[in-house]
Amino acid sequence: MPLEAWTRREFTRLETAFAGRKAAGRVRECHGDLHLGNLVLLNDTVVPFDCIEFNDEFRWIDVASELAFVLIDLLDQGQPGLAGWLLNEWLVETGDFAALQVLRFYMAYRALVRAKVAAIRACQQDSGDAADCPEVRDYLALAQRITVPPAPTFSITHGVSGSGKTTATTRRLLDDPQATTIRLRSDVERKRLFGLAPHEASASAVDGGIYTAAANARTYARLTETAAALLDAGWSVIVDAACLKRSERDAFRAIAAARGLPLAIIECAAPAAELRRRIAGRQGDASEATVEVLDRQLGWDEPLDAGERAFAVAG
Repeated sequence: MPLEAWTRREFTRLETAFAGRKAAGRVRECHGDLHLGNLVLLNDTVVPFDCIEFNDEFRWIDVASELAFVLIDLLDQGQPGLAGWLLNEWLVETGDFAALQVLRFYMAYRALVRAKVAAIRACQQDSGDAADCPEVRDYLALAQRITVPPAPTFSITHGVSGSGKTTATTRRLLDDPQATTIRLRSDVERKRLFGLAPHEASASAVDGGIYTAAANARTYARLTETAAALLDAGWSVIVDAACLKRSERDAFRAIAAARGLPLAIIECAAPAAELRRRIAGRQGDASEATVEVLDRQLGWDEPLDAGERAFAVAG
């Protein structure tokens, strides 16, 4: 579909979503011009500069539009792994999964802004011709690719604490050539349900606090609901969770089946001694699993059945 037709169609389709984001406070005073040329690495910290100070309307935007500018520049620079990493880290911190409804629209818009600026600069040069400018063509092609995302895929993990689930899913995020994969971590979403930051300690006892059976059920309900919404919005999803119970995995299989998608099960495992070593050495992770928790998980893990094994892949 031509870019203009796609833009008009999507703007109409997303009108209610745009209004809802403004009502929810997602339109804020931002930088306004947050492309890679306005970011610098200073003392190991990425620092933005040269924000739009001269126009309030350019600066007050949806936070998703602010993020979109960085994402399309990373894609243009051939860094989809960094783009996917940034998007997922932003979602971990904000929990703003609703942004994914409108993010592709903003990404295409930002790519077209970059193409327009490049065209203006080309025309300002002596004998310049925007049609011959590689930067213009590259950003137009990027905008077009954004409007035609790949078909979504759906994966879950299976494995006890320390088995390498987050390592395996991180590798898949970084390998996505179009940065269209979203990871849902049960450790992060569990804490979000209880008003905790990803790395904030809950001070919960084993089987207590945010780790009761009821809390576990709420967490998996949150994961299934969010995964379904993201798939419906056209994003690929990886659920990073233990999924030790067959009933938990069945809920995800039902979501996949309802959408005509195969469900890949990323099987993660390691020797018991290695599991204990990894857990004992953990620092700065959202997981609060202890060796005691691991021992309990090993006792109640329900292995994949024959039907599930048909869709299992090594972690």
